[in-house]
Amino acid sequence: MYPIRLVSFLALFFASSLQAAITSAGVMPGNVAVPVGQAASVSLRWTVVRSANLTSGLPAGENVVSERGEFRDAAGQLLGRVERRLQQTRIVSSSDTFTFRETVRVPAALLYQAHKAGLTQIYYQRTFDDGSGAQSASTGMRLTSAAAAGFSLSRLALSFEGGWLHRVVASGEVLRPRAVVSFSGSGQFRATWEVAEPATTRGEPVFRPLISVRRYLTAGGEASIEGPVLPTRSKGTYLLRLRIDAPDVGFAPPLLRYVVEPAAARALPTLATQSPPPGARLTETTRFQWSPVAGARAYQVEIRDTESVTGPPLTGLVATAEQNHVILPPHTRERLKPGRYYWRLLAIDPQGGMLAASHPRELRVIAP
Repeated sequence: MYPIRLVSFLALFFASSLQAAITSAGVMPGNVAVPVGQAASVSLRWTVVRSANLTSGLPAGENVVSERGEFRDAAGQLLGRVERRLQQTRIVSSSDTFTFRETVRVPAALLYQAHKAGLTQIYYQRTFDDGSGAQSASTGMRLTSAAAAGFSLSRLALSFEGGWLHRVVASGEVLRPRAVVSFSGSGQFRATWEVAEPATTRGEPVFRPLISVRRYLTAGGEASIEGPVLPTRSKGTYLLRLRIDAPDVGFAPPLLRYVVEPAAARALPTLATQSPPPGARLTETTRFQWSPVAGARAYQVEIRDTESVTGPPLTGLVATAEQNHVILPPHTRERLKPGRYYWRLLAIDPQGGMLAASHPRELRVIAP
């Protein structure tokens, strides 16, 4: 029994006397190109080596932590911070290697200010600490043009045809989405259109793939990506997203919401509108005004080139529940060429369904 107790005691003694210290930290890639004039996303892999020695004080199992990332110039002056904590915990052994993956979003304003100050390169740095020792590592970021930068995405915007961010459609109606990506450099863009159907959108949504996108983007800028025909058979609320597989991005994919109602839905209450009157001319001061509807979460102005309300509108906008009037912004008016149009207003409930709708009213666009 004695030898067993001695061995157990020694094992416990050695385990409790291991003190860890970080001996090195590195990052890959060590240098990247980032575009001036737009935000950039950079994917990094940090490697931290922690070694342990027999000492007489600290217990095993300490954390390896980096509290934040910092942008600095070559002289070490602080340019900005990323308040994101990286942390791992592991029982101390003779030697450990920790790997942290991070996608850093470099703000356009920071890059512009660095360029304005005459800098051609900045640095992104992290310090890793386990309480017994600390090491820092940094990657260089060369300021360059969008075409010459490494391939990265800075923005993803989704909409339905006509620029709508929310749609209410009849069962069986054709509905398509569109994506616009802002990118730098050149590379393979890979993504998947995914939809969550009404059976899951009332709780935790479950997305299923629709189609995959494979496209080579070149020379930086913006690219438009047309989406598939969306499912509209079942009544209820749908969620849509474009999940990006490559390159890595530092932001969550945006969501679009649309609602399908039965083709032979009940007649909606009439939403009373005050202006513009039927046959009015659309100008930069035309005011679309209505009476509030109890329970409305939002209002949607739709403009079509026909009095029929089936099919997607040409343009329009969404107003908040607190508003009872809007004026069309210039980019919306510019979509309407001289001619005759019809507008109507929808009141939208908190689930995305229609509470009330106004009767279509004629609206004229006259060339200046």
